[in-house]
Amino acid sequence: MELHPERRAVEITLSLPLLGVAGFGATDTLEVAVDVARAWQSGMPLAEIATAWEFLTVSPEAVAHDQGKGVEYQWASIRELSPDLIDQKLVKAAYAKPELRSLFPMVGHGSLQFRRRTISAPGSDIPSIFPMAGGRWRVISLWDRNIPERTADTAEEAVRLVVAGLPEGCGPAVEVIHVARHRA
Repeated sequence: MELHPERRAVEITLSLPLLGVAGFGATDTLEVAVDVARAWQSGMPLAEIATAWEFLTVSPEAVAHDQGKGVEYQWASIRELSPDLIDQKLVKAAYAKPELRSLFPMVGHGSLQFRRRTISAPGSDIPSIFPMAGGRWRVISLWDRNIPERTADTAEEAVRLVVAGLPEGCGPAVEVIHVARHRA
């Protein structure tokens, strides 16, 4: 919270660990800012806060994570990415598998990676899919060298290899922010 006496405004920024700014805005009274802070600290859902105090602008991503829909939001975002960033045939093939659709997807350097938790922290025991020359795919573990590297001729085959290599009891991903904020 920042006070700006020359403008008679109190700026408010709501933050979430791992995501950053969840919402922001300014009000002309300290009382309103305190009410927002109390609501946030009490665990009031971000969407309700945005409705109650319309001067706040909230992040759709933060709302999704706060509602326990971070996986769903991330998949929707990845499904809209440019083909220059990720091969959409690969995304479509992975999304078609319920076992992978329930995990938190990430894209990096044309690869599709999966996490058991809705955070972008490094480390995963789930194989990732990387593009190779000639439209082929490499299925590897970035963190567990005991998982053998495999190659696939199609995106569908690469996805099947990942599903076959899922650790026992894998999924759905834990909605970390939702659990932390709402003790769900």
